[in-house]
Amino acid sequence: MVDDRPAHGRALPGVTITLKPDEGAPRGGGRVFVQGAAVCHGYVDAAEDESFTHGGFLTGDYGEFDDDRRLTLTGRVSSFVNIAGRKVQPEEVEEVLRSMPGVADVRVLAAPDPRRGQQIAACLVARAQMTTVEVRRYCAGRLAPYKIPRAVVFVEAIPLTARGKTDRRALDELVRAHLANSQ
Repeated sequence: MVDDRPAHGRALPGVTITLKPDEGAPRGGGRVFVQGAAVCHGYVDAAEDESFTHGGFLTGDYGEFDDDRRLTLTGRVSSFVNIAGRKVQPEEVEEVLRSMPGVADVRVLAAPDPRRGQQIAACLVARAQMTTVEVRRYCAGRLAPYKIPRAVVFVEAIPLTARGKTDRRALDELVRAHLANSQ
């Protein structure tokens, strides 16, 4: 196990799995690329899809290998959060939170949830003192219950990469540390 995440397994015979570098991938991992005779070359009746490339399929998953070459899936490229089969677009939750008085900035992301697969986590920069309960109450009147952030991490500023973009890895680490300390 890596960080309490189960190893998903090894590639089937005749299938090659490699990890492609990707700016959004967790440290030590990459985007999962699958090659083999069983991998199709595209979707039927669909426009050309850049996921089918170089004789393989570039999945929407991030992963990493352990020392025994077992693949562990560590995240998704897609920004959607999958909560017990329901898809949530983080931007929708961010828009609601930005309308909350006292919120200066916010980023919403997926966090692991042992029962539902994923949960909504909000990293929030507040101009004024506020609590997680206040944030959740505000959202309760504006969002479906499954879209309300279960974890709220208050930060002084949203971490940025050297290029000035949101540092998703740093946010993920902040949320994971918050969840570990909450248990």
